[in-house]
Amino acid sequence: MANYIIDKDCKRFLNPYTFIPLEDQCTRGINHKDIKKQELSTGYIECKLESLSPIFIPNTLNDNFFEDPKTKSYDFFSYKDNTKDNEVTNEPVIPGSSIRGCIRSAFETLTNSCMSTVSDEHILYKRVTSPGTPGIIRKIDHKWIIYKCKRYGVSFRSGNTQDHSDFSNDLEDFKNGDKIYFTVGGTYKTKRNFSAFEFVNKISKEPFRNSLKGIYHQGESFGNKKHHESIFVKTNDEVSVNTQALENLLANYILYQDDTVNLHKKQKKGHYGYISNIENAKFAKIDDLDGMPIYYKQVGDKLYLSPAAIGREVYHNKLNNIIKTYSACRSSINLCQACALFGFISNEKENNAVASRISFSDAKILNAPKFLNPLALPELSSPKISSMEMYLKRPKNAEKLWNYDYIDDSNKGAYTPEIKGRKFYWHHSAIGNFSQTADSDRQVVARPLDKGAEFTFKIYFNNITSDELDKLRWVLTLGKNEDLAHKIGMGKPVGLGSVKISIQNTIIRKVSIKDNEFSYILEEDNRDFKNINLGCSETTKLAFTKLSNYKNCANNIVYPYCIDDNNKKITMNYEWFVGNKLIKGKGTDHIIEQVLPDILSKVELQYFPYLKEIKKTDKKPDNYQRSNYGNNQQNYHRRNNKDSQNTTIMEQLAPKQLKNIFNSNNSKTKNDSKSLTDLNVKNLTKELNKMKSQKYSKEEIERFESQLKKRSDYKQKDLNSKVKDYLKLFEEIKNNNL
Repeated sequence: MANYIIDKDCKRFLNPYTFIPLEDQCTRGINHKDIKKQELSTGYIECKLESLSPIFIPNTLNDNFFEDPKTKSYDFFSYKDNTKDNEVTNEPVIPGSSIRGCIRSAFETLTNSCMSTVSDEHILYKRVTSPGTPGIIRKIDHKWIIYKCKRYGVSFRSGNTQDHSDFSNDLEDFKNGDKIYFTVGGTYKTKRNFSAFEFVNKISKEPFRNSLKGIYHQGESFGNKKHHESIFVKTNDEVSVNTQALENLLANYILYQDDTVNLHKKQKKGHYGYISNIENAKFAKIDDLDGMPIYYKQVGDKLYLSPAAIGREVYHNKLNNIIKTYSACRSSINLCQACALFGFISNEKENNAVASRISFSDAKILNAPKFLNPLALPELSSPKISSMEMYLKRPKNAEKLWNYDYIDDSNKGAYTPEIKGRKFYWHHSAIGNFSQTADSDRQVVARPLDKGAEFTFKIYFNNITSDELDKLRWVLTLGKNEDLAHKIGMGKPVGLGSVKISIQNTIIRKVSIKDNEFSYILEEDNRDFKNINLGCSETTKLAFTKLSNYKNCANNIVYPYCIDDNNKKITMNYEWFVGNKLIKGKGTDHIIEQVLPDILSKVELQYFPYLKEIKKTDKKPDNYQRSNYGNNQQNYHRRNNKDSQNTTIMEQLAPKQLKNIFNSNNSKTKNDSKSLTDLNVKNLTKELNKMKSQKYSKEEIERFESQLKKRSDYKQKDLNSKVKDYLKLFEEIKNNNL
């Protein structure tokens, strides 16, 4: 593996999002009944909205508007029913809800109000870097415990240099949690000659002479690296476990079975979300966990349970525990300024709702619309709040990783986590040169409206105070500062959505009674609101001003990414997060090198922590070794490519046992059987088609068939059409040779 140090001369980037820090506490205390006692106004504000960059609001009535087979595609929002045909709109509309959401977020920040959109139901989780302890969950006399276990390995594939057993056929008769009897065959060791686990040489469903009794634990595929399933044997140690930890385990299973979280499941890379443990976690109950083999980690009085040794932790803290006073308002007699004006609803039994006193109309276009050609937006996804280096403040003196519950250090443990603040996106100086076609099903094809579009809309207000009206107008216009702008719509991380809002007129409606007749008088309100007290601190206002500055926006805004040895961009940005973890000392203990800087400090990050390779003659600095987990394809840029001049890129990416497939001079070798286990279905089909023209012995055919049965997707042979297709191909090969 090549070793790297930080290149002090490397370029830097600005992360697309940043955070406005929270203040000491949220400002509350408004009783909505008291508002009625003040002098109130009713009327409307006429506004103009101008797009400073291309903007895009999707018309979600048709998610395949441009008929792109690879991904979803949308036209710009309009009143047109585009489910009937694919005629593009020439009358774009910005929904009032889009403008309202943008303005409320800014209003909450600048008035030091609550974070109304934070949900206490959101699961906080993180993948871990060190293995947990094997255990078995049991319910004894209405109490839950975990029996600490010793893990033994049972091989399910041949060709292992240390353990020559192959129990793949035998394991088909076992289910997760079944009793299993076995004898020990030897000790499996790591490359550094450490003892990893003892492996078995015989298994059975029934006890036999000198056999040990254990519980079978079936895990998931880990590419070509995994070679053993697990048998857990109880020890005399046990740990009490509360229902919260068990509920978190069920939530963990839900995450594994959610293909928006578990991308290996979505991409059909042999991971099925532990359905062999729990078939459908959404409908599972705690009692279903009785007898379940799992891995656990104990920190203080809290337990973290997972079906994987190095898997995912679900935390006990919820976001509302962490943001504390900034959690959403719950009572109409103790409101923040934003909830008092925009309205709120709570789950509390009493005083649980207040109607909004303002409403936003849709924005209609004024000038002739000019659209960009359809383009494939770079991959955009939901917030990855498990990225602690981005979303949480680094605890003082934290030498290792930290999360929403604890610092991963036995000397520190529990602490008080702090989020970085309210999330916003920077303005961009220009959008990138995007392709018109998508390379991934996770992209979206869109037809943005170009900059220079002008819209008009109104905000109707009913019984609001003059102070509320002034603050609303300040937030709309950002204090009439020509350099500042808002962001709306889709594509904010890649430069779309910058808009400037100006007020054309403010009309106050007054009621006049003369000669017992009612009449309305409409008066203009031209009061100056530029220098009012918004309610936030000067630090918050300064941070928001820096964020909103469109005139001086940066040109190096991009999500974290890596650069390879040839200074070329590697598009998988999660590689940056992997490489940002230093391995300190032996084992798998990690520390974070770079964190997202505070908005009022120097806010840039380095493209990638290890750009410069250390030569053998160079002195290696302390802690130079970096995290190196993931499959070979993901980590090829960290490996020693001394033979790269004589090999193709595909050969460099491929695991050793697959190299023969890409070598045209070795179309048939004894190693072919190894390649059939781990190829993706597409390449497997190609290989089987190539094998149809070859002649094989009976022993080779049997070996190929054995390898196919070891594939993780083979279990779906009765349900998966692709599996049926490649098995049909193999039957042709079999018939041609036998």
